[in-house]
Amino acid sequence: SFPGDIDLLIIPFEADELVLSMALAIELKVVRATFKRQDKSPNQYGFSQANALLNCGLPYVAVAHLIVSDDSPEENWEDAFITSVINTRRGTCSGPQQIKNDQMPAHLIGRSFGRLVANCPKKSIGLLATYVSDNNLWFPQGKRALFNTKTSIRTMDAVADYYYANATGFFETKRY
Repeated sequence: SFPGDIDLLIIPFEADELVLSMALAIELKVVRATFKRQDKSPNQYGFSQANALLNCGLPYVAVAHLIVSDDSPEENWEDAFITSVINTRRGTCSGPQQIKNDQMPAHLIGRSFGRLVANCPKKSIGLLATYVSDNNLWFPQGKRALFNTKTSIRTMDAVADYYYANATGFFETKRY
């Protein structure tokens, strides 16, 4: 029933105790852009489901846009600089070298995050725009979620019940 599923549920723990008051529910949306359609946005931003999760009483709620795209043609690549780490202990790097690089992922992240900020209905909703790639790392843009003033003990109890019934389905869980 409404609000539907929770795409990603993060429940922190200290020692072997769940910290339910810090639980974070994230609504994920995929943005499938192309070089020719760089202004692509998801069919829905995810805010209606995020609002419903807040109204249900989850402590923290966020919307994340995961961006995928094709590559730009090389003639559209931009100048960038790279260095190599020489010594990690001393923190030294080689001098910067100029290269041509496909910067479209960085532009897509900026555009997506700008749309999230412009359309976000509540300050408490966390926001994230990130590019998903097999071969490169891109810096995401985000805004942290704020504590939900409508947090419900009943909802946190339901989250705990769900966790205990499905703990093997969670990553990095201390319990199992």
